[in-house]
Amino acid sequence: MKKDTQPAVLILAFLRQYGVKRLIESCLENDVSRIYISIDGPRSDSDRSIQLEMLEIIRELQATTSTQIFVQKHKVNLGVGVGVISGLDWFFSHEYSGHILEDDLQVDSNFFIFSRLALLEFANHESVKMISGSQLIPIASRGKDVHWSNYPMIWGWSSWSNKWKEMKDGLLQRKSFVCFQKNSTVNNFWAIGANRVLDGKVDTWDTPLAAEFRRRKWICIIPPSNLVTNSGDDLQAFHTKGDTFGLNLPVSKLFPTLDFYSLSSPEYVNTYNKQLEKIVFKVKKRHLFLPLYSPLRDRNHLMLKKAPLVDRLVQL
Repeated sequence: MKKDTQPAVLILAFLRQYGVKRLIESCLENDVSRIYISIDGPRSDSDRSIQLEMLEIIRELQATTSTQIFVQKHKVNLGVGVGVISGLDWFFSHEYSGHILEDDLQVDSNFFIFSRLALLEFANHESVKMISGSQLIPIASRGKDVHWSNYPMIWGWSSWSNKWKEMKDGLLQRKSFVCFQKNSTVNNFWAIGANRVLDGKVDTWDTPLAAEFRRRKWICIIPPSNLVTNSGDDLQAFHTKGDTFGLNLPVSKLFPTLDFYSLSSPEYVNTYNKQLEKIVFKVKKRHLFLPLYSPLRDRNHLMLKKAPLVDRLVQL
């Protein structure tokens, strides 16, 4: 593969200096054209020390390559939601398309090959907003057949600047839900979870994005086999735990040929969605009653509530 044929990469970083080093090295091995690193600000002197070491590692790698490596280092801690969204805004203000990797991920050449092919294939497909490198449903693997889903799988993903703008605008919109209607369980699970994020009760960004993907029937393209390992169950983890499904799942080889459309029918998409809901997201029948018990739970628990997500973004 010729130099500069692989799209740029954004690395979202915080306290995993060696994870950042590993990802930069993977990018350089796979002829990535440009590397962007967005580092959220420290919360303590200990964080500051780790990030100084991270910056030194980045400088040492910059000195060994002609590949451009850009760094955005925040002075204050923005948190997960604002930190990720601001990093994506920065990246896509400079690049038409690219890959997004967090500092707890490991990838090899298969991720870059698949993601680049899919970016070229679906650039003008209106419904496809995201390319994922994660295949968390082992029984779904069918060799060369690429899966389509209405859920964004963000452990290693790729997109385009115009489609990121659509995703960002959509995820910041408040979600509607209904109380105790038949078949409203899944919708309530995502809508109420999304609104808690938007209200500042949970610091993340992917829950409202998933709610918007499902509502608008946007498509995330998913590889036939898993191409990303998430090892984020260490002390720096915010939301992942040792029992989080899919953690430390090994990377598999990519089939030599790919069929991007064999599993694109609504029936296949819905089947894959249901597998994710059951196995990965763990949507239960009790979530039908979220409109009732979610407000009670929030009232009964002491919460370090932040300002609404939109307000925090405006303050940047």
